[in-house]
Amino acid sequence: MKIAKTGIDFLVIDEKNLSMDKPEEKVHLIKLNFDEPTREKIAKVLQKFNDTNRFIICDNIKFYNNILKTVNKKYYIENNGSQKLITFFKKNNKVLLNMNILEESELTYVKNELNDVLLNVEVLKMNKELYEELKETLQNWPGNVII
Repeated sequence: MKIAKTGIDFLVIDEKNLSMDKPEEKVHLIKLNFDEPTREKIAKVLQKFNDTNRFIICDNIKFYNNILKTVNKKYYIENNGSQKLITFFKKNNKVLLNMNILEESELTYVKNELNDVLLNVEVLKMNKELYEELKETLQNWPGNVII
């Protein structure tokens, strides 16, 4: 397991911070969180963060897919809370599971079936308290955890 720290290894880019300076260290994951995505905005991110190969999206999937597949960038689809967990997993194959926004029953299910869930996700997002609770199970998992 690799831990990605928000603001260092993991950034959220939207209209408000699109013009931010690029950090000195490589950013491993970038969430594209535009209210109104355009090709120009995405091109600006791809140019500025040309060494980042993994992106996160949670809406406008077809739009982002059409752009990211042409530049050979990998992306994960993050659950956004508006879709039930099972439906989300059925519809998507490259998944970032944000455990911070799961309903209590969904979180209980994921924790009880964590070994199976880990076979189907590459990135998890959770708070520090939940990470401490699950740390032992996550130890040998090859994915990323965003805290």
